[in-house]
Amino acid sequence: MPWVHSGAAASARRIRQRLTAGGGRALSRLREDFWPLFQGALAGTIAWWIALRLAGHPQPFFAPIAAVIALNANRGKRGTNAVNLIVGVLLGIVVGEAALLVLGTGFAAMGIATLVAMAIALACDGSRLVIAQGAVGAILTVAGGQPEFGPERIMDALIGAGVALVFSQLLFPAQPIDLLRRAETDVLSAMAAALEHVSHALDHGDDREAEEAIGDLRSLRDKLTDLADTRKDSSRTARHAPVWWWRSAPIVQESENAGQLDLLNNSILVLARSVRSLPSEDRPSFAPVITRIAEVIRTLAADPGDRATRQQAAEGALASFQELEAGEDDSPARRQIHASVRLAAIDLLVFAGVESAQAAALIETHDAEVDVPDPPRVSFFPFRFRWRRRKK
Repeated sequence: MPWVHSGAAASARRIRQRLTAGGGRALSRLREDFWPLFQGALAGTIAWWIALRLAGHPQPFFAPIAAVIALNANRGKRGTNAVNLIVGVLLGIVVGEAALLVLGTGFAAMGIATLVAMAIALACDGSRLVIAQGAVGAILTVAGGQPEFGPERIMDALIGAGVALVFSQLLFPAQPIDLLRRAETDVLSAMAAALEHVSHALDHGDDREAEEAIGDLRSLRDKLTDLADTRKDSSRTARHAPVWWWRSAPIVQESENAGQLDLLNNSILVLARSVRSLPSEDRPSFAPVITRIAEVIRTLAADPGDRATRQQAAEGALASFQELEAGEDDSPARRQIHASVRLAAIDLLVFAGVESAQAAALIETHDAEVDVPDPPRVSFFPFRFRWRRRKK
């Protein structure tokens, strides 16, 4: 029967598409994160060699474990991860050694040492990594069953974490601005998609779709929280990695620009809700300005670190406000929407690099020309493979 063969062919085609998409995502993850994985493997090997050959430890398993775990974090958190690991491992080893001396080997020593190490880490307000590594250190120490090797294990942990700190803070420090740009692109892409959803719903008079689109804008809080964490990580990297100590000004500037996206999300959320509150017959007339703002944000998402892109976005932000202002209706609803578009345009200008006071002045001046400054740019290496999000 032809329909059976056609259904089987369609199923096979869908399976191939899913496999292809899954394979593409896997390759993308490997491409983006293979270099940090390689660093972790290399650091573990070097830590093991130092502990084995230079320190003369016969079984230095703590050293490579400490190095790999310390570097297994987001690029802006690896230094903090190494310090937390040192604290947790040292705590676990000390508690494990004490348990061996007092209780000997056995189930009681294992359970009590693990519990005490975790409890001390928790009482000291340690992170989850400190708590986990305290438990691991105690478990491995008690499982080894040889108290005399305690100082050796502590030295191994210090060697591993020390190698990780050299890798994360001296040899391969995170690129703070690149971290910020990645997070900015994620937020801007999601913001543009949500606004496009809002515009489509308004243009077609679909109340349910409009509510879903506004929900998409509200759900951006998670991505904005990730961006806020990235801003903290970039600031921490600028403070702790010596290579950035004398070049922190561009990092601070880009972090402040990135913070403007939180205000932009509030502006466009108020705009979407204001238009949604209008009578259904009036909403479609505001879909074009929302579409225009979405296009500006989509442009920025393509390459937020490119001056030409920022210039184009700044000009588009001004145009979106001026196009709305050209309307004749001066009703309270239009004034409210007018104010929301004004705020969104100012937020976009400030993110693009325009000073806040200048952005407000440009909005008030008809036919004003905006000149966006060069985006902050700083790199550790004399040559640099610049990250760029692929256009789909």
